[in-house]
Amino acid sequence: MAVYEYKALTKSGKNKKGIIDADSEDNAKVKIRENNLYPVFLKEIKNTQQSDKSSFLSVFFTKKIQTKEISLATRQISTLLSAGFHLVGALRSVSSQIKSESLKKILTKVKDEVESGKSFADALSNYPQTFTSVYINMIKAAEAAGTLEIVMEKIADLMETTEKRKSKIRSALAYPLLMMFFGILVLIILMTMIVPKIVTIFSDMNQQLPAITLILISLSDFLKQFWWAILILILSFPGILKLLFKNDKTGYFMDRLILRIPLFGELNKKLIAARFSRILSSLVKYDVPILKSLDIVINIVNNRVFKDALLRAKNGVERGDGLANSLDKEKIFPDITVQMISVGEKSGNLEDMLEKVADIYENDTEDMIVTLTSLLEPLIIVFMAIIIGFIVFAICVPIFTMNQLIA
Repeated sequence: MAVYEYKALTKSGKNKKGIIDADSEDNAKVKIRENNLYPVFLKEIKNTQQSDKSSFLSVFFTKKIQTKEISLATRQISTLLSAGFHLVGALRSVSSQIKSESLKKILTKVKDEVESGKSFADALSNYPQTFTSVYINMIKAAEAAGTLEIVMEKIADLMETTEKRKSKIRSALAYPLLMMFFGILVLIILMTMIVPKIVTIFSDMNQQLPAITLILISLSDFLKQFWWAILILILSFPGILKLLFKNDKTGYFMDRLILRIPLFGELNKKLIAARFSRILSSLVKYDVPILKSLDIVINIVNNRVFKDALLRAKNGVERGDGLANSLDKEKIFPDITVQMISVGEKSGNLEDMLEKVADIYENDTEDMIVTLTSLLEPLIIVFMAIIIGFIVFAICVPIFTMNQLIA
């Protein structure tokens, strides 16, 4: 069934916009007229999220639905639900105002499925590329607890906070990465174009070259001959990493390795702890049972080492050990986290303590990101200085040797 966007006139002559699903364009016009409207414009909304068989290039030029669009739609649905709208009405109203045609079509399909009796979470689960497991699981918990409008507002807050943090990281890394790119480009030009021309001078003089100069010549020849292999390796590196992470055995090894990398591993631990605490706090706050909340949080943790530890901790909670004691046995979070959770459990304010833990780690991660990015620039400069120094030294040594022989 296709989805159409329409413009129509009411009996009083007012303009009205909307979307409607129908088997054909004629059927869509009939449905519009049944609502006492007179269609003046009708256009099918194409699903740009799915691959278009008619165009191979559409795979590369498909516009992805932005997080801020999903966040805005989520907040609007929450506002309408709080104002007394039923879910189907809220979805219909929001989908008619969205600019993204892909998201508009998805929400229309979701509205139809909810209208036919499906739960909101089940309808959303048909679109995993648009709605994350966190999003779907929190909606599922909210529907069970009867707090859909509140949880959807919290989801929008979490999405906006995450997007702001990603934007900060991207802007902080932009300059160092640009420096690295141009630095590598300069090195490639030096090694493949400049160095070979200088080296020909030495070869014409039939002199024994120092070891460091021979190493430079070997590197230069290698880059000239196999630059294409290096380029393929660089371009395929993200895909190779993705395959390694996808496999359970290699993925577990990679996740463990990441946690052991100095500074970066600590940053990753704090990001996981912040997300764990923030989402668990939101779920507990809206009276979602602790075991159900842990199930949801475990499903959104993307590090296998942490996920396994949290599964064991959940089993401990099931046995009656308490969340703080169960986490303490696993030694995955710092002692201060366990202590604050313990205080929260004893005082009955677990959600407040988890909020404070999340605030602490989020502030720490922002400080660490600033520190790491500030260290990147001098490290890149030092690295470039060492490489260029090596090239200059390798060229100058035989020149000095020849001058001594001539003298």
